[in-house]
Amino acid sequence: MSTALSKTLAVVIPRRQIGTDHPSQALQSAHALRPCSLLTEIKIIEIPDHVSDPADQRNEAIAQATQLGASWVLFLEPDERLQPDALTHLMPAVAAYDGLWGGIFLSDEQGQTKIAKQSQISSGDVVRNYHTALHWWIGKSHFVRTEVAARVGFDSGKGEAWYADYLTRMWATARCLKSAQPLTSRTGALPELSPPNRDFLLNALSQHPQFICFNHHSHKIQLPYTGRNPTLERVQLRGVFYEQSDLETLATYVKPGAVCVDVGANTGNHTVFFAKLLGAAKVISIEPNPDTVAVLQRVIIKNQLSNVDTSKLGIGVGRQSGKFDLTVGRRGYLGTARLTPNRSGEISVQPLDTLINEPIGLLKIDVEMMEIDVLEGARHVIGDSRPVLLIEAQDENITALLAILDELSYRIEKIFPDQGYANYLALPTAEA
Repeated sequence: MSTALSKTLAVVIPRRQIGTDHPSQALQSAHALRPCSLLTEIKIIEIPDHVSDPADQRNEAIAQATQLGASWVLFLEPDERLQPDALTHLMPAVAAYDGLWGGIFLSDEQGQTKIAKQSQISSGDVVRNYHTALHWWIGKSHFVRTEVAARVGFDSGKGEAWYADYLTRMWATARCLKSAQPLTSRTGALPELSPPNRDFLLNALSQHPQFICFNHHSHKIQLPYTGRNPTLERVQLRGVFYEQSDLETLATYVKPGAVCVDVGANTGNHTVFFAKLLGAAKVISIEPNPDTVAVLQRVIIKNQLSNVDTSKLGIGVGRQSGKFDLTVGRRGYLGTARLTPNRSGEISVQPLDTLINEPIGLLKIDVEMMEIDVLEGARHVIGDSRPVLLIEAQDENITALLAILDELSYRIEKIFPDQGYANYLALPTAEA
């Protein structure tokens, strides 16, 4: 039956919640749902008892919704309750989108209700949908056009990651919106994204790279969205560089045509700025993490950067040569990876004095607590070139930083503070 002109909404609730002497709150809320002008008829679909797999349950429900001629399906989690005015809130999006997710209210044991902060984020493109799912919240209760749900379907072969698989295929092939308007409510805490679903989303981003795109001073900028750099990527999603004010300040001190060294290049935020906007003749990017290097190489190609030297990628920088282990931060976050000495380690570490053999105009250092070691191994480079220095230093390293800068005849020009650390812009003293 065609659903093109249908105004029927099928609400899907697991059968175990239906037909009891005391109907569930989910079922009661479905009956209390107020129709809207675009969806005037509401029908309840029972998921059969004999279907135990959650993905197969939803496929069976889609088949029933198609037979009913429903234009939309609403999947409702059994421990959630629909907001009576959910259709009114989402009605403006019905004509423009194929899949709709909303926010959620949380109720405590005393009956106090408030909207979950993590659910208030909204998103409407693939990159932001990934970001919302990984670092905020996208629930399983949602609206979807019946014909789209039938096309995308749920894959029980993905095991515990069946929902993340569904999301990635929906985002790639349908018009999807995560709204801040509350769609449902529940008692207790907000469910967290399960490790299998998180791992699936991160793997999907690795296999099918996504980019954050924006314009900066007429330059098209494309920075990677990995899901593994939340602090940095959260800023970039606003359409600006991470630490943009720090970077723009450098234009006052770094001459056009300079060679810039980016130690701890991560996924390329500073490298792209140096190469495209600072007027660098060459950017030497240094980054030891193999996973991050792979991302950075894609960024260089994506932004068509012909002035980036990638010969030092895969190498770490320190006080002296040696082998190190790479320890990735919590949840595999790329920006917090650290190097620790180990004679059988897989990462080769060298001092900058052995890596750099040309005059440089800027040395940027962001190396997660190893800034003093990097400076100690760069005394000759700094002494010979007298470059502008931009150093991220942890608060506990301030005394050591000031001591070595004094020995190198440098002074602090500007400080860009943050919690627990700061970026220090240092210049050669006039008498040096």
